[in-house]
Parts: sequence; C-alpha cells; structure tokens
Amino acid sequence: MRSAARTRSNEVTTAARPGLNPESQPDRNMQGSLTPLSVLGPQADDERHRIRKQFEAGASARETLRALCQLADNNIRQVFGEVLRVHSAAASGLCLLALGGYGRKLLFPYSDLDILFLFGSDKAEEEFRPLIADFARTLWDLGFRVSSAGRTVEECKRIEEDNAEFHLALLDRRFLAGDAELFEKLDKRVLPSSEKAARPFLLTQLYKLTLERLTRYGNTIFHLEPNVKDAPGGLRDYQAAVWLRQIGGEKRESLSSSAAEEELASDLRVASRRRGTLSWRYGWNSAPCSGVDAAVFSARAHAEPPIAALSRAEGACAANFPAAAF
Repeated sequence: MRSAARTRSNEVTTAARPGLNPESQPDRNMQGSLTPLSVLGPQADDERHRIRKQFEAGASARETLRALCQLADNNIRQVFGEVLRVHSAAASGLCLLALGGYGRKLLFPYSDLDILFLFGSDKAEEEFRPLIADFARTLWDLGFRVSSAGRTVEECKRIEEDNAEFHLALLDRRFLAGDAELFEKLDKRVLPSSEKAARPFLLTQLYKLTLERLTRYGNTIFHLEPNVKDAPGGLRDYQAAVWLRQIGGEKRESLSSSAAEEELASDLRVASRRRGTLSWRYGWNSAPCSGVDAAVFSARAHAEPPIAALSRAEGACAANFPAAAF
C-alpha cells in the first residue's frame, strides 16, 4: 500500500481541473450518456446567467451563493449518475464529498469546487480511476473549476501534518453523491474521534495559517485596495472563527448565534456581496477592491471594522478553547 496520501492526491488532481490528461482531448460527446454535453452545457450557462441577473437585481449574497452551489450540486449528481451508467458501475465503495466553502454551501462566482473522492479501499480506488477521469473531464467541459483530492477511509484517519488546509476543509464536509453508507461511516464513526485527537494540532495550524495570512497584509484593515477575502477583517477571518468553534467540538448544524455573531453576520453579508460583485465584474476568483470599490469597503471598515466584530465573536466562544489558541 502506498504510504503517502499526497501521492494519491497528485495522481488524482491536475491543478484546478483534476483528472484531465493534458495530452488527451476530452470526450465532448460523453458517448453513451443519456444527456449529451450539448444539452447540459447550455443549461448550466443559462442558469449561471439567471443567477447573476437576479443578484444584480438585488438578490441577497447568501441566496446567490446558495443558488450557485445548488447549480453545481445538480450538475455533479447528474454527471456522476450518467458516468456510472456509461461504465455500467455501481457507486458502492465510492462517494463524493464537498469540502471548504463549497461544503458550506457558500460558492462564489468562479470559485473552485473542492471535491473529495472517498474510496472504501485501495482496490475501489483502482477500479474507479477511469470513471473519475471521465467525470472530471465532463465537469471541465461544463465550465466548472474543480480542485479534487482522493482518500480512502483509512487514510482519512491519519493526520497529514504538512497538509493542515485539507483537514480544515474537511471540517465542512458535505455528502454529494455515491455511497451514502461510506460517507456515514466517515462522518459519524471515523472523523469525530480523529478530529478530537488532532484538536491541538488543528488549533496550532489554524493559528499559524491565520498569522501568516494577516502578516502578508501588514496586520491592518486599512488598505487602498483591501482584499475582501484574505485581508484582515475579511471573509477568511470569519471562517477562522467558525473553525475555532468546530475544532472545539461544537456541531456544525448547531452553531448558535449570539448578539456579537449577529453583528458579525451583517459584516459578512456586506463582504460577501462585495466579493460577488467584484468576481462577476472582473471575471476571476479574487476579491481586491479598487477605485470606488475601495472607497465603499474602506468606509464600511472605518465605521465598523469587521475584525472588531470577529474579536467579539471569538470572545463569545473563548471558553471552548485554550487561551493561547488564537
């Protein structure tokens, strides 16, 4: 058995679009499929256009991000089902999980789909490799950016000390398609105990990653072109606070809302809308502000810095964590 999970990840993933052999051309007809790409592609494009128009007409950032997530979910499930049919395969031993922001159902325009291919065994991985390649190529053709990894259930028990980002993203795991019993085993029986054992490691790494990110921005919210996603007081800080609570043992589905967190949620909605607007305006998955955008965001930051609300939210749940954790 291969000892390094990273080896498997490198085999499964090719940059932002995994499973795509640069030397081969995707099968654009998805031969044998019940629904050809000539139908699925325009349907996906029409839905993206509809979601954007609703956002520009005043739909909230949250419902927009969830609509984009639902679009991705629907296409992933349909493509996965059709690839199974083409390969005359059953999903036993393989399931697809959404991770990170996609797992949280907060999918911004042009964001990658973080997907974990979970295998019941090494044998299952080998058997499903051709199917996964077809699946990834098809999503590529439908215009979805995919960032994937592959793990067996046994590998998920182990903590990869040089890959803390993966374990943090796994905190937001969500079932997409495939073997539901395999997901249930991972979600209810395997990960709770391993995550509890890894709590000191995860807290330390979250602190380290956050400190490195904030240092890149000079540890200040005052920037001519603030980055809504990564700069101090941005969306990453909000997610760091949520991860602190999850690492501390609070269930994802039962995260309570205090007054401080409701105040933080208001900042989150402002930042999310700004990021969505900028992503569609400039056509990329980044969130630097410029010109008028910088003035608007900076005015909001001066009036009520999101980092201040973040600090209050952390204080509200500080009892659950070691004092030195953050």
